[in-house]
Amino acid sequence: MSAFKCLIFLYPVKNAAIPRSGRRKLRRKTMSGEEIKLDPDTEYHEQMLKFLKDRFEMAHRKCEEAHREIRYNREMYLNKSLKIYWQNPDSVTEDEKKRVFRSALVASKIDTMTAIQTDNRPKIFINPESPGPGAPEWESTTLQRAVEKLGGVQGLAETLTKVFDNWWEENGIDEELYSLVKEARVCGAAVAKIWWNRKLKNFRGDVVFERVPIEDFYPDPDAKSIADCRFCFHTKVVDVEELRARYGVAAEKIQPDPDFSVLYPDRDKGDEDDGLKFRVKKTVLVEGYFKDNSMHRVDGENTNPVEMPKYPNGRIVTFCGNVILRDEPNPYPGFPFVKFTANPVPGGFMGKSDVRDLAPIQENADMIMQQIMANMRLVGNAKLLYEEGALTDPDNISNIVAEKIQVTHMDGVQFVPPQAAAADGYSVYDRMLRLADDISGIHDVSEGKESSGIRSGRAIISLQEGTNRRIRPSARFFESFLKAAGEKILWLILRHYKKGRVYRYGECRRQAASLPVNLSDLDITFDIAIGPNSTLPADRTAKANLALALLGTPAEDGLPVVDRQYVMEHLDLPGREEVLQRMAALRQTPPTASAPDAMPQPDADGLTDQPMQSAQAPAAPAPPVASLAQRLTGI
Repeated sequence: MSAFKCLIFLYPVKNAAIPRSGRRKLRRKTMSGEEIKLDPDTEYHEQMLKFLKDRFEMAHRKCEEAHREIRYNREMYLNKSLKIYWQNPDSVTEDEKKRVFRSALVASKIDTMTAIQTDNRPKIFINPESPGPGAPEWESTTLQRAVEKLGGVQGLAETLTKVFDNWWEENGIDEELYSLVKEARVCGAAVAKIWWNRKLKNFRGDVVFERVPIEDFYPDPDAKSIADCRFCFHTKVVDVEELRARYGVAAEKIQPDPDFSVLYPDRDKGDEDDGLKFRVKKTVLVEGYFKDNSMHRVDGENTNPVEMPKYPNGRIVTFCGNVILRDEPNPYPGFPFVKFTANPVPGGFMGKSDVRDLAPIQENADMIMQQIMANMRLVGNAKLLYEEGALTDPDNISNIVAEKIQVTHMDGVQFVPPQAAAADGYSVYDRMLRLADDISGIHDVSEGKESSGIRSGRAIISLQEGTNRRIRPSARFFESFLKAAGEKILWLILRHYKKGRVYRYGECRRQAASLPVNLSDLDITFDIAIGPNSTLPADRTAKANLALALLGTPAEDGLPVVDRQYVMEHLDLPGREEVLQRMAALRQTPPTASAPDAMPQPDADGLTDQPMQSAQAPAAPAPPVASLAQRLTGI
């Protein structure tokens, strides 16, 4: 992992930037003009609080426009953005609103893209980098013993990979990643917070992977990425009693803030909504993360004072209202946040949401369909025209559904057939659907439907590749996100997992083992590697066919291009791990000498009663590759 790079951020540090003489002269004027002396800690507290709120306000103003767009995107995805084009929306009843046509076009495309991108679980490998055997650091007795207990460098890598996979399964990271990818596609970006919670696992602690709602994260207005941030804020709506229980005396002065004035400073305080009763005991907790270049003197090797960074990884300052609850050095190597953008925008922190391109299409498609349905309501029924006093009683005509209209000066009853909706509306609506397919790259084939008008296998494969090309860049960015998140997770695991901690592995995690050493004894750097193409969509049937075809294809030496283990490793089969273990055991077992086949005994004339057979019996024909692939994949 790369070392944390600290950027300069100018702010006076407590008891360092304020000289003693200055602290004795701190004063404040009251409303009457009288001056009162201020305690140095009180003055520092007020300065820090002003510094925090000023920067939070800067970040909040920068995010206002993005938050408005995010709220609209969420409404479009949830299909709550109701627009009624064919009549006055103010006069529509609640029952009519339920029957208004709304196509879930945006949600359908985004759900499909998210499912394709997260269908394959990423393969994560942990590789030791340095120091290696022979390096001066390698001579450390503690390091040598730890590595030997884990089976050498290769055993160390395998153990850490199993420990990492066990943490992944226990914390349901696959589900978290699905929600995170969907949020990035709906909102433009998604942020994950990776931190150590010492209260988990019976106070043994564990790593927490927390998806932070993008509206609750406020980055540096000038930053383009997390690494560029000089500061950032994470807000949480919490219960006041919970804060008092967590922070004790420091939180006694905190009062409920049902209007959330920190997040909405311009909100009308008299405007109460339905959620006020729920929020009456709530308030907003703000965690601020800063890079700080403050220096302090420490004793050197020759007892000479040396200037050293006081906060090499920055600071964490937590405040609520006008109360600072925590001010401490950042215990992580950098800010504990990782950002994922499915569609990055050059020069911007937020990416482009998929809703931005699909929303106008859905709105126009809904408008067209609403107009068609309104036309059907108006002219879709037949009309029965009759004259008062006509010989034919219209009430006796009961075998038709029609609107009865009384007219004058007409003999008898006249039937007017219903009019069909305009054909142009249907064609434009279909064109809108095809345009959504072209923009998103999601076609009928991508959604598992039978494509109308396409019967060629090559054409279907071309559509699948088109979808993959649309998803592939986002998959590359996702792999970078996983690598950055994996480095932070591994950093915490190596520093906190102790000897005796149990982890599970293998098929269905049925095997268990315990760590023989404290991972903090492993003074080795590691690299996180994402398996190639492990996050890209793949056709299981095509994958099985290719593996089996290679198994049946001889190379120049007459042997198959790949062996059976390769096929098993590349097929997603239940019980695959056990099969691989049995194959490995068979390879290590020496072959047993088999008895020679009984040869036919000659009679007195030296002849046998059985016909002679060739020394090599012909091999049994192999089953067809396609049918075997179908049996293995269950497709």
